[in-house]
Amino acid sequence: MAQLKLTTVDNAGVNNARSRIIYRVFLVLAVCVVILFSVLLYFSTGQQLKKQMGDKCLGIASAIAEVLEQEPEQLRDFINTMDTSSEYYQKTQALVEDIRWDNPDNIALLSVERRVSDTEMMYLFANTMPGNYAEAGLRNPLTPTRITAYETQRPVVGSEWATTQWGTLIESYYPVLDKNNNNQLLAIVGCKVSDAQYSSVMNPLLAMFVGGNLVIIALLVFIFFRFNRENKLLAEINEITRSAADAKSNFLASMSHEMRTPLNAVIGLSELSLSSGKLSGESADNVEKIYNSGVSLLGLVNDILDLSKIEAGKFEIVPANYDLPSLVNDTVNLNIMRIDEKPIIFNLELDDSLLSTLYGDELRVKQVFNNLLSNAFKYTKKGKVVWNVRTEREDDSVWLVSSVSDSGIGIRPEDIDKLFKDYNQVDIDSHRSIEGTGLGLSITKNLIAMMDGTIEVQSVYGEGTTFTVRLRQGFVNDVPIGGEVADNLRNFKYFDHKRDRSKKLVRVSLPYARVLIVDDVQVNLDVARGMMSPYNMQIDCVTSGKEAVELVRRGEPRYNAIFMDHMMPEMDGIEATRVIREEIGTDYAKSLPIIALTANALAGNDEMFLSKGFQAFLSKPIDIQWMDQVIRRWVRDPEIERELKSRRTVDAAGDEAGDGEVGEDTAGFGDAGGEGDSSDSDTTSASVAGVSIHIEGADLEATLERFAGDTEPLFRVLQSPPATTPPTLEKLAEATPESLDAYRIAVHGIKGASRNIYAVEIATAAQDLENAAREGDFAYISAHNQEFIVRVNALMAEIEALLTRLEQASARPLQERPDKNLLRQLRQAAEDFDMDGATGALEQILAFDYRQDGELVAWLKEQELLMDLDELASGLADI
Repeated sequence: MAQLKLTTVDNAGVNNARSRIIYRVFLVLAVCVVILFSVLLYFSTGQQLKKQMGDKCLGIASAIAEVLEQEPEQLRDFINTMDTSSEYYQKTQALVEDIRWDNPDNIALLSVERRVSDTEMMYLFANTMPGNYAEAGLRNPLTPTRITAYETQRPVVGSEWATTQWGTLIESYYPVLDKNNNNQLLAIVGCKVSDAQYSSVMNPLLAMFVGGNLVIIALLVFIFFRFNRENKLLAEINEITRSAADAKSNFLASMSHEMRTPLNAVIGLSELSLSSGKLSGESADNVEKIYNSGVSLLGLVNDILDLSKIEAGKFEIVPANYDLPSLVNDTVNLNIMRIDEKPIIFNLELDDSLLSTLYGDELRVKQVFNNLLSNAFKYTKKGKVVWNVRTEREDDSVWLVSSVSDSGIGIRPEDIDKLFKDYNQVDIDSHRSIEGTGLGLSITKNLIAMMDGTIEVQSVYGEGTTFTVRLRQGFVNDVPIGGEVADNLRNFKYFDHKRDRSKKLVRVSLPYARVLIVDDVQVNLDVARGMMSPYNMQIDCVTSGKEAVELVRRGEPRYNAIFMDHMMPEMDGIEATRVIREEIGTDYAKSLPIIALTANALAGNDEMFLSKGFQAFLSKPIDIQWMDQVIRRWVRDPEIERELKSRRTVDAAGDEAGDGEVGEDTAGFGDAGGEGDSSDSDTTSASVAGVSIHIEGADLEATLERFAGDTEPLFRVLQSPPATTPPTLEKLAEATPESLDAYRIAVHGIKGASRNIYAVEIATAAQDLENAAREGDFAYISAHNQEFIVRVNALMAEIEALLTRLEQASARPLQERPDKNLLRQLRQAAEDFDMDGATGALEQILAFDYRQDGELVAWLKEQELLMDLDELASGLADI
């Protein structure tokens, strides 16, 4: 029993010991679990806190980047100049400082910076605390996180040791990309939270961990408050993200409207012009190019602006039968304009066996070819671009094979694999001056893959590149394009006849409107005034920006629009527009439509002009369809027309002599280009009034065609150069290294005047001299200036001789004095505000020369140009 009792006691002791061990183990395990849980919770919470802080900083940085990306050219200009006194620097620094003020406890450093070397970065804008900002241009060493941000060009969050002041920084960087220039990286926006901010949250948690049960209680309390704080941080991040998304959506919506509206106008007006069947030659070709460009560009814009579709890769292939020659022709017309003034030869290679009809998505095929050709012209400064197109039959399919070769800058071997990656541009330093469409080769490759095709690249750096594309298309029939179509395509003379269009531009009559044309070259004023005269507007002309500013400042007369030349001496068009918008201060000056006239119609100029206060711009030589669009949008006033038509209707209803209904055009408005209009002239041959207008050095036949056969503006254009050019040539003859700026402006004027009459060789020579003056190459000017002056003088002599022949051939019949009945008819039409009636009466009067009333006749000739109906009615009141 004793032994048994001992055994029992021992068992109880063992059990008790075992229990104690279990309890201890449980306690240890519990403590370990609590410690492990606390440690895991501690580090997990710390990581979450870092992530939330990094995400918040990233949201703030992305909001700033969104703003900077809307003005990439201004940011690029600031990077190049680092002018801290500029308005752009002050505005952007204020934005950074405002955001820093709004988050004083959360941000250690907010900056916009760029990489300047392999080891250094430089601040563009920075705030280290409210009211305290780092100087622009300050250099700092690169950190791994910054390097990652630059190399990937994507948002990056990291943690780096920075300074003894801040310790470890939680860094967030967001790229600033030039969306207008192949997503080039301009800078990165940095937003950083210091280790002190992080530690201020995490140290209490560590203290609670050491405190045992208090740790658990405190941990629960901490979690409660921590969750509240996290929710607050998340709410702030969500608000920033939502605001950025709203800003992006509003921006895209606005851009969609602004881009689609003028494109639809271009397509509609060009379709209307091609519908009349009366344009021919270069005029028809130019209008056809406008239509094709508008349709192609509208299709691209619709896709590009639909970001959700692009980002999701949800391009849809919509196959249908299409005409291959039309596709090639449209693509050539769109891209040949990209040559501009570069010395590039463009060859189209195809043969007679090219199939005429294929089955596929015409828009997507055209999109691929447009992108490859635009890249070829964009990256080729001089030399040759060759586009080869052929078809290869394979069972029920046809391989459409296209190769685009250029003699451009080429691609480095190590960069070829990067060409088709998203958001990537190779050799960025060499391409900074090259503007992009934003389409990207990655999208092109995706489109090709969707059409079961392939793309290959061969390139020699510094010598050129060849892209070869194979697209599988459906077979329709074996009909080839044939020799005639092939020759026309190769010679860029193919016209698509599948659309039944007219060739006459129908212009509206706007006798109530008054416009001001500003240009320092008289011949340019004559061209613009001649092209606008069919609209029956009152047209004033001045030769300097200062005169335009003073007319607007005076407020009388009030203009419906100003057509402002870009490059003028003393005060150019941009400065004149700035003064009108910002310094005059009247509502009239701020809202008056101003349209830029420029001879340098480069890609991106439209955005530049719009940002400088212009409503639109027209390139020289002025295209009549674009001008018509601008006039209809910015000059025409439907409210005034309805009011005047209503008034005329009432007057006509009370006129006992009236014997018919009042039509839609009884107020003198509507189409000014109908039958009998001067623009309906058939004088498009090489002679006027039996006199040949052919002269050496200029294509006056093409010039007459630009004016729709109307000889009057042609005469005005020809009369200006002989009178205005000799003084300019005297300035050119006196050129010195110190006067190159004045020389450049003078030769620029001759270039524009030469283009107006299609004096291509002289215009090209003037362009070369202008470029030399801009680059300070006086040696080139000395070698070619005298020859240029001789050629221009020879052209002036040709023009003067032609004017003499025309004047002799156009002698009018002689009468004693103007017919009073016609004068009364003219006065009545002016009083009735009947522009058509006034124009007809005036033409009958001025069809004769007169022995008497010379002053009256001279005044009437002046009124023929101005067509001021109020002035006509007043001046003829005594007749």
